[in-house]
Amino acid sequence: MKPLFPSIVSPDRISHALSLELWRLRLSHMELKAGVLPEDDFRKFDETLRNGFKAVVFRCHRRVLQGFYAWRERTIGRGADAYVEVSFEYTYMNAAYRNHPLWALSGALQALPLFLRGKPVFFFGLTYPGSFISLHLMTAGLTTLRDGDLSPFHRAALQAFARDIGGAGFDDAAGLVKVRLVAGERGAPRRADVRRLFERYERLNPTWREGHALPVMAELSLSAVAAAVSRAVGQAFASVTSRLRSRPYGGGASGAQVKAPAPTM
Repeated sequence: MKPLFPSIVSPDRISHALSLELWRLRLSHMELKAGVLPEDDFRKFDETLRNGFKAVVFRCHRRVLQGFYAWRERTIGRGADAYVEVSFEYTYMNAAYRNHPLWALSGALQALPLFLRGKPVFFFGLTYPGSFISLHLMTAGLTTLRDGDLSPFHRAALQAFARDIGGAGFDDAAGLVKVRLVAGERGAPRRADVRRLFERYERLNPTWREGHALPVMAELSLSAVAAAVSRAVGQAFASVTSRLRSRPYGGGASGAQVKAPAPTM
């Protein structure tokens, strides 16, 4: 397991240089849709990032940026109807570090204190096939606006999130959000259970290759978050133990980043 060093940057401490660095990493994983200007996309990216989101940044031992996600938590509603909304935006990790335990552990550790508020905790996010599959495997199941048995609460909560994140790009009738990027996803996975989730995603969002994302939500339980912490710690311990037992070998490169052209600002 290659070492990773996370840091959490609050919205008021996100510099222009850091925002630009994160945006470039995002474009190494995605493609701008035809007609979207890089400077316009960066401006929207920067505005969204500063809208109450913390940037959780991961760097390797050479201080090269390897991944990040933006995390926001807030209480929605009042009294008995109140709930905690946890939303992720811009979740990207370079391939060499994608299964690193710190990726899951950092989110789980941030989620644990939320249960002290005494309110239900729900996760919200915009998904592509890969993120939909990962989240589905880590939760008890995902709810979407295209589900036939959607409760009034789930519908209202998902609509509010999708309008906030997607703005004019939210299509309530389709239950999708039009975005400025096209996902660079590959074809159907080989593993049977994962392939079934991929096929379900394509039924829910048949136009994802054209730049549409699927809003999802899932209720988080304390036991599920604690289990995620346990799995991540176990994975890290097993990796370290394996390295200690093996013969030391010289470290490799951290992985080159694909640089996208920076907008003129």
